[in-house]
Amino acid sequence: MVEKQGCDSMDVTTRVTRVDAQRFYEHRGFSATYMSFTKVLTPRGIR
Repeated sequence: MVEKQGCDSMDVTTRVTRVDAQRFYEHRGFSATYMSFTKVLTPRGIR
């Protein structure tokens, strides 16, 4: 479908804990190409 729209690649994201989803995408030709880091910040005034 995306090829018909003129796309040459498609990105998807999944949480590190979603091993089943990662396996799903890998079996369909996707490859892990980058890593992302997240830091949850405490709102000001809340300790």
